[in-house]
Amino acid sequence: MKLRPGLMLLILCSMAVGCKKAEKLTCPESSTPAAPAAAAAACAPCPEPDVPVAMTLVPAPAADSAKQAELEARAFLFSFLDQRMRLDKLAQLAYWRATNASSKEESEREYAKKAELELAWKKLHADPERFAELKRLRESPELRDPLLKRQIELLYLAFLPNQLPEEMLKKQTDLINAVEKAFNNFRAQFEGGEASDNDLRKVLDEETDSARRQAAWEALKQIGPAVEAQVRELARLRNEGARTLGFDNFWVMMMTAQEMKPEDIVALFEQVAALTEEPYTTEKAKLDQTLAARYGVTVEQLRPWHCADPFCQSAPQTGEIDFDQFYKNPDPAAPDGSNLVALAEKFYAAAGMDVTPILAASDLYEKPAKEQHAYCMDADRLGDVRSLLNLKSNENWAETLLHELGHGVYFWYTDQTDLPYLLRESHAITTEAVAEMMGGLTKNAKWMQAMLGVPAEQAAAVADAAKVEAKLGQLIFARWSLVMLNFERELYRDPEQDLNALWWGFVEKFQKVTRPDGRNAPDWATKIHVATVPVYYHNYLMGEMFSAQLEEAIARDVYGGAAVHDVVFADKPEAGRFLIDKVFAAGHSIRWDELVRQSTGEALAPRAWIDALD
Repeated sequence: MKLRPGLMLLILCSMAVGCKKAEKLTCPESSTPAAPAAAAAACAPCPEPDVPVAMTLVPAPAADSAKQAELEARAFLFSFLDQRMRLDKLAQLAYWRATNASSKEESEREYAKKAELELAWKKLHADPERFAELKRLRESPELRDPLLKRQIELLYLAFLPNQLPEEMLKKQTDLINAVEKAFNNFRAQFEGGEASDNDLRKVLDEETDSARRQAAWEALKQIGPAVEAQVRELARLRNEGARTLGFDNFWVMMMTAQEMKPEDIVALFEQVAALTEEPYTTEKAKLDQTLAARYGVTVEQLRPWHCADPFCQSAPQTGEIDFDQFYKNPDPAAPDGSNLVALAEKFYAAAGMDVTPILAASDLYEKPAKEQHAYCMDADRLGDVRSLLNLKSNENWAETLLHELGHGVYFWYTDQTDLPYLLRESHAITTEAVAEMMGGLTKNAKWMQAMLGVPAEQAAAVADAAKVEAKLGQLIFARWSLVMLNFERELYRDPEQDLNALWWGFVEKFQKVTRPDGRNAPDWATKIHVATVPVYYHNYLMGEMFSAQLEEAIARDVYGGAAVHDVVFADKPEAGRFLIDKVFAAGHSIRWDELVRQSTGEALAPRAWIDALD
């Protein structure tokens, strides 16, 4: 392999024992202010090698093939990472600007830039010569350094789905951006004017009139017909690419790229379906009685608009405790949701984790052309961590804020490690586990006492209501996750089938929610994840399982064997330190399943999650 100027300097430095600086390879030509002197800076702190530098220039003897393989892997990484790091950051920031636009005109401009950068990123990972070299290195028995092997493996998985003709990559990229832009700019028509998702969800939260609830629910589904054809075409294009690469379909390929065996995930979710069938059926029957009484209908008349949200994926308030009351903004003059920012900052500080820089970089409130959902990103794996939200002073947005900051602290503290750039990230399951653990605290009575000052006389009632709603919420979300997993699997098996009927078939089977009479609309296309975050949703429920196992480990190792519900972080910064040391610090240096074993002492399974429901 031909070495570019400066490469030999880094290789010589990295040969020295313990040279962590060289292993990080954080020296792209244009991604940091110090880039021009990157190679020299990387080598400056290295200890003196045990042999003269000149000796490292002599070709390695055949007997030292392991060192030669390591040298070749390092050379590959150095020749590639400057471009990769630069495009990572540019693409991330383009996504931020596109989803955070203040007008439709700005959104149009930024989405065009985003599409260009995403295509450039894919083309970088489509290089067949580099892919061939990656495969050779990946299969080499002589490459034994675990961090180098892991970086090569992750790059291989990134290259694999992009080994397609440029025209096909461009079609997929343009179509994804068109759908994302449609979701961002869409505002439903409701009662004679435009309404945001927050406006319509408020109707589902508060309205008792079934006709008005139905109108709000239908308004939330108006985006479906606008994107249906594009989302179906995306499925076709994704399948075409996957089959070009030798996979049955896109769903199978994406499972493989996430280091999962498709048959194992299907088996796990079948186990969840069996374990939750009886308790969900029982709790759903109780819930239906409550909702029928609340809305003045019979149980048989209940429809999706009687749920707490458009997809019936979360639990409504079922008891006398209104959890929103604890999250109201005490200052009417302050921005709606600003009290939640102060609460989050206070909580994470008490847990030994600083979110001040994350919040300072974030965009927190609604804007006309801004994405109406929420996410958190690590823009450069060097500490530029930020979140997009649309805060309102209620429990739902409190949960969402703590959830996104759970991702944020994971990114932030992983960025502070000495891990190489490619390993300063996380698997979706592990970061979702932390996010869900943190978000789930907003209905934990002990946490509410500590962080919200809930009076002691209310604590018992809050605890009882919280336990009921937590159990119901987990069961509802599990059954919703079964819908998503099975629908996406079937979507990519055959995108030409009747997807409207397929969707409602799974909703009725797993959620036991009756489809609207005579409705034949692409309601499946209204779930943004189907189009823009495909074959991802299973990670949420698997994250809940890992979260339950982590809580058990923290209860055992930090709280001295206390009950899992006592794990609230606010009273023990050592619990935050457990996450930093046992989870965040590993980054992506090991597979997700090994990280689960190392941090909790057992493989991922539903057992702890099911136990926590009792």
